Amino acid sequence: MRLKLFVAMLVLHTTLWGQRKPLQTVQNSTETGGGWAFGLNLGMVIPSNYTANFYNGSEANQNSLSRVLDNKYYKQRIVDYLGYNYTGWETPEAMPYKMAMNVGIHIRYGLDDNHGFFTQVSYHKLQATDIFLLRLDVPQTTNIDPTYVECPIVGEEERTHIDLGYYKEIPLAEKIKLNIELGINLNNTLVKSNKILIRRPSSNDAGLEYSIKYDGEHPLGDYDQGNVYDIRQGGIGFGGFGGSHLRLIFSRTISFDPGFNLYFSKTALEGYTDLKPQFTFFARIIMTDFFTGD
Repeated sequence: MRLKLFVAMLVLHTTLWGQRKPLQTVQNSTETGGGWAFGLNLGMVIPSNYTANFYNGSEANQNSLSRVLDNKYYKQRIVDYLGYNYTGWETPEAMPYKMAMNVGIHIRYGLDDNHGFFTQVSYHKLQATDIFLLRLDVPQTTNIDPTYVECPIVGEEERTHIDLGYYKEIPLAEKIKLNIELGINLNNTLVKSNKILIRRPSSNDAGLEYSIKYDGEHPLGDYDQGNVYDIRQGGIGFGGFGGSHLRLIFSRTISFDPGFNLYFSKTALEGYTDLKPQFTFFARIIMTDFFTGD
């Protein structure tokens, strides 16, 4: 009798355990767990326009309009092209950047399901565009105002960001988590070009394009005759960032994470090194257990 009772209890226990285990598996099927994960970032960056004035051609900048417009060789070409002498110019005061695409990689290590550390590397190319006014020496008739020519001025740079941070996840629903990120930022800025375009009013021709990017002193005067040097403008800056995104968990191994980060960083553009904000908006795909293959 006791043996039959023991066998019956053993069978009942085995049956209940077998039913419980699949239930736990279903409940935990969307948990990402700790360990390594790999991600790809794609999004947009809205930089601070503060550093865009590095490219506006003012005399306070490393790249100034006077390097071309005051050069007697270039001035003669420009005067011949315009048909008039010029007596001065006005630089833009609030040069803007264009919104740019941001791409990067993201590697994280989860201490458990809800927090851990990460590093990410991102890259974007920025372009600042505006116009400066070239004042022409035009014989006056009934018009007493100076005659100006609007000339485009463009600066291009590349920035690479390295972020080191901590993340905390807050479950909102079965397959949705709110993610909070905080960290430090290193950035490397490289100036690629700073150019101007002289164009006649109401003209459809290509105009005259010149680089005002500083490339060394040229005592012989006309510095487009081979006296050009590779002088690096830019360097390493630093700052911090914080942000948030949603983790939309598709499975134990893949999630889709839309979100944003706000940076407060310094850049190494000469004369423009104050701490300024920058927004990035991104969509990130996270692949958990990427390195382990589990």
